[in-house]
Amino acid sequence: MLINAHLAGGPGRLREAIAAGEPFNPEVISEVEKHWGLTVRSGFGQTETTAAIANGPCQPLKSGSMGRPLPGVPVVLVDPMSGSLIDGVGEGEICLGLKGNHGRRPLNLMTGYQGDPSRDAAAMASGYYHTGDVGGTR
Repeated sequence: MLINAHLAGGPGRLREAIAAGEPFNPEVISEVEKHWGLTVRSGFGQTETTAAIANGPCQPLKSGSMGRPLPGVPVVLVDPMSGSLIDGVGEGEICLGLKGNHGRRPLNLMTGYQGDPSRDAAAMASGYYHTGDVGGTR
């Protein structure tokens, strides 16, 4: 919808632009920057976690990157086949690490799926909240 919108009128009172949900098309980012002079920053979160990863205003942007874990959010990558942590460069399931957070649930993580203990157990397997989404480091 944004790319089909008439952007020539400017951003109005917007000072920042953040994209979330799905990776933003590079052409859309370019058009917003060209017409509005705003940098579109990406991020990652879910209904269950709120924001977990983002490109903050002071961070340099990398094309295609959703940023770094937000403060207080213990994000880890887990190999979906072995269940082991991805250390260094690699790709795996984006998880919130309860283990790396002194066993405490991160503040931005839901308390559970209401009335569905089996879904809770599956989502929290091996001491991590499993998002089901894949990410990587480079």
